[in-house]
Amino acid sequence: MGKIQYQHLTISLLSIIFLFLVSCSSDTVFEENKYINKSWDKNDTISFKVDLQDISITYNFYINIRNSTDYNYSNFYFFMNSIFPDGSLRRDTIECILANLEGKWLGKGFGGLKENNLLLGKGIKFPQEGIYEFRIEHAMRVDDKEGLKGIENIGIRLEKSN
Repeated sequence: MGKIQYQHLTISLLSIIFLFLVSCSSDTVFEENKYINKSWDKNDTISFKVDLQDISITYNFYINIRNSTDYNYSNFYFFMNSIFPDGSLRRDTIECILANLEGKWLGKGFGGLKENNLLLGKGIKFPQEGIYEFRIEHAMRVDDKEGLKGIENIGIRLEKSN
């Protein structure tokens, strides 16, 4: 294959990929992931603020967890504090299974990182317009001096429910 044919093929492939990516519409309303530096202290809270003005539609709510394969546990417990626009609070304790009984890591990824997207709720209807704050605290029983190691990122994603 000649140099000019190779360039045309490359440009054509890149154009097709670009059109494919542009044509895919996403129903994601909000997504943010936060990096956890080295270890997660039990007193550290990770917060996300989401401005929801359209309460007529329903949403799917996900927690995104990226862990290293050096993580010492097969599960991850966390507290989810949801603060509504009127100031009311809801607190939930949630468990995410990161590895199966045989110790095989779940989720997507290769190498030393795995990513799990935990569906917390499907077809959720938020009752109030305004800014919601979601605070996540880890609920793992670990040595207070060391903190929790191996959880690399945590985030939330809201998407329109179909």
